[in-house]
Amino acid sequence: MSLLNAETTEVFREQLAIVDSLIESYSDCHITGILGGDFNVDFMHNGVYTGLLRDFCDQAFIYPVIRHHNNTVDYTHHFNMRYFSCRDHFVVS
Repeated sequence: MSLLNAETTEVFREQLAIVDSLIESYSDCHITGILGGDFNVDFMHNGVYTGLLRDFCDQAFIYPVIRHHNNTVDYTHHFNMRYFSCRDHFVVS
């Protein structure tokens, strides 16, 4: 892994840790939550960030809406209608 990739991976982990600390701050409450954003992760492709986000979701018991069986959206970004990806996500508790 290059130095740049190692640095950006660490930044990604730090951001997930911030979200985790927010979840932990309210662990004594019943929270139904929605977290949304541009994670630059496409669950259709296996990448470093995809694995990190998938593991985070599993450990935090939150679920990416893109993986829900009723989901019909298969992309949130396209390039000239030739390249499609889903990098913007909502995850729910």
